[in-house]
Amino acid sequence: MSEKNLHHGAIGFLWLILSLICFFFFSHASRALASPTVDSITISDSSGGASTGDINLVDNSTKEIYIHGGFSDLDGCDDVQNGGDVELVLYRSGVVEAESCTTDPLNCYKASITGGCSISNCTTGLETNANYECNVSLQYYADATDAGTYATDVWTAYIRATDSGAATGQSTSNTEVNSLVGIQVGGGINYGALELGATSTEDASVIVQNTGNRSLDINLSGEDMSCDVGTIDVSQQRFSVTSTVVYADMTALATSTQRAQLSLAKQLSAGVYSTSSLNFKLVMPTSSLAGVCSGLVNFNALVDN
Repeated sequence: MSEKNLHHGAIGFLWLILSLICFFFFSHASRALASPTVDSITISDSSGGASTGDINLVDNSTKEIYIHGGFSDLDGCDDVQNGGDVELVLYRSGVVEAESCTTDPLNCYKASITGGCSISNCTTGLETNANYECNVSLQYYADATDAGTYATDVWTAYIRATDSGAATGQSTSNTEVNSLVGIQVGGGINYGALELGATSTEDASVIVQNTGNRSLDINLSGEDMSCDVGTIDVSQQRFSVTSTVVYADMTALATSTQRAQLSLAKQLSAGVYSTSSLNFKLVMPTSSLAGVCSGLVNFNALVDN
């Protein structure tokens, strides 16, 4: 082979190497520029579960909500799992900041890989399709959107996947948070020791706590009190939402329900409970009564707005 042919062969070989290097570089660069996509969102009340429709909160407790689905990234799922993030924002749609809202138990819940979100089916890191799941605990006083003040809103689950190059993909899904009507009544109604014909002078008060997510009133009804000897008619008991009201100005309890006009607002922040008191007094019969007496007063919550 001539020197000239050897020279041309060497040049051709070098061009081949350079072409392969360039192909690898541009191929790799194009993969690194791929953005992740969020392919599906399911809102459930169980891990990995099917969609459960509207969210029903739990009286005086929290409700675990799981948002899960699939995502894809042509650079491989590890680009999100270890180089990026999966973030959830579950918020009421009327919140001005939308997915940029500040965490608030009334209307904005967040989770991410650093807390509340996880990735599965990303074994080697090269898989282009994988799954995510995020979990948040909704408070019992989270805003209702099925009725009331925020009836025109929905709750939006916003999922964003971010890769190591800060490229993002996002998607949303909507649901409702249903109204929760609940109360807790603390203790019993204790009139103390009273003589025949006497009227209780001190309020027998009970504390009522709103353990739902709507403003409430109370329907009251009662039964006759049974004593060791004799009975006390239910109407001998009277109630008032205002303390220290004299017996004559209070409302007589009855076997039929009547509104207490308590106006019990919903709770607005953690640890600051919404409570109010109902005050009772009793007039004792003048005869045919002895011993310990007991009866039943029914407290039933109803929406007040």
